[in-house]
Amino acid sequence: MLLTSPIPFTPPTSLTSEESTPLQLYQVHVLLLEISPAIWRRLLVRSDSSIADLHYTLQITMGWEDVHLHRFVLHGKEYGLAQPGGMWFDDDPWGVRLSDLHLRLKERFLYQYDMGDYWQHQLRLERVLPFDPTQTYPLCIGGTRQAPPEDCGGPEAFMALRQQHTPWRIELRLMEMLEMLGVLKMLEVEEPCGQSSDQVGGYGNYGHGGCDNGDYCDGCDGCDDRNSEDYRSDLRYNLRLELRQLDYWLNVEKFDRRAANRRLRQYAQGDDRWRLPQVIGIV
Repeated sequence: MLLTSPIPFTPPTSLTSEESTPLQLYQVHVLLLEISPAIWRRLLVRSDSSIADLHYTLQITMGWEDVHLHRFVLHGKEYGLAQPGGMWFDDDPWGVRLSDLHLRLKERFLYQYDMGDYWQHQLRLERVLPFDPTQTYPLCIGGTRQAPPEDCGGPEAFMALRQQHTPWRIELRLMEMLEMLGVLKMLEVEEPCGQSSDQVGGYGNYGHGGCDNGDYCDGCDGCDDRNSEDYRSDLRYNLRLELRQLDYWLNVEKFDRRAANRRLRQYAQGDDRWRLPQVIGIV
């Protein structure tokens, strides 16, 4: 379910000295289920982090855009941030700390995101470590591969798309797009129509004002439309959009841990720039 009006971010209130407990670090392994080869992250989070903090940490490190419903499932209970028109939870996500969950070493629980595509993340507590006050947390210390694009259809659809987007096919498509850019340049300087489609790269209906009247047209309403500024603007937009998609598939095997940690640091410091969207491709 797509969210149209997410609840604004409000940081949790600070704990008093009486409420606080000795700080520890939880080393958590995150595995996106039903995907091969594996997409995973390894995180260090404070024991006094809230459920809401963990949600945002996962969104940042996985590269999700936080536009769908989510929930944690642990010990038969659900946790998460309630959304208008979506799921509601019994507990305040800012008030439930990870230390309150009494996690055992090696224990697993689920984080589910997007109830349509149904991305399931398995979280496992690997280690409990002493808190290091010289570091800023949360911190990502490992990971592989980018998370799938939003709204791509789920695990099976994502893996099928990955098989389709081989480097060879991407290279061919980029060459076709370069030719289309040439056609677009011609459209910007030439009179409407008056050329056969093979004179402008053979793109006919998609490029120069070729219409359904054959390879050559002396000018018609369809050609005039295709030579309009609106048409050229739409073509530019579609090419830019597809270029971002291809860039994602070219780099799908890479995970930028430094960029993820930069956003995590911004989040920990209350810097709203962590919310700036990341364009990872739209399928």
